[in-house]
Amino acid sequence: MAGFEILLAFFIYLTLFAWIGWQRGYKRELVVFGVASLVWIVLMSRGDIMVSIANLGGKFLAFLEAGGLSGNTEDAFGAIGDAPDWVTDDNRQGYLFAIWMGVVVLTYILTTIFMSVVKNGWAILVGLLNGFLYAAILLPRLVGLVVPDAEINPVTSSTNAFFVLIGSTIDLLLSAFGSIWDVIKPAAPVTFLIFVIILIVVATSSLRASS
Repeated sequence: MAGFEILLAFFIYLTLFAWIGWQRGYKRELVVFGVASLVWIVLMSRGDIMVSIANLGGKFLAFLEAGGLSGNTEDAFGAIGDAPDWVTDDNRQGYLFAIWMGVVVLTYILTTIFMSVVKNGWAILVGLLNGFLYAAILLPRLVGLVVPDAEINPVTSSTNAFFVLIGSTIDLLLSAFGSIWDVIKPAAPVTFLIFVIILIVVATSSLRASS
């Protein structure tokens, strides 16, 4: 039962992202999904580049503070060697995660300003994909808060969580549909007729709205 409650809460969470996708449109959401997933993969696989840039920036600042541009080069170069790294193994993941968050937020802002809203079924689908992506990235970190000693690989954990969450959601939906079918199975012909009528009404309403 606890597993069902967790999946139900996650379903509510996905509903929120589906609504966000509908409000923002599929073009905006698709760009956000592409940027968020690509930047995350690059940071997790090539994050050493960003770490080196940050640490070089710290050493260059130490060089300036020691008077490197005013002619006191000996002390300035000595300060470079004594300057501590801004990004270490202890805060590396937090630093890369902060970069990813900044890029995602900036992408949301830019797509809102420069891209139009196109509302359709694809908008809901891409909104759901964004929900899965964020949950997969955040889930290993939430586990780390609950179990501080847990060994978590940020790349494999996020990737595995992404597919596990999708699979669990599909299982929940299939189980729900199976339960509903068991109830309506004795009256299947009538149920099918009602479904067709509803489908015709919805299609007619959509055509009238578009015209």
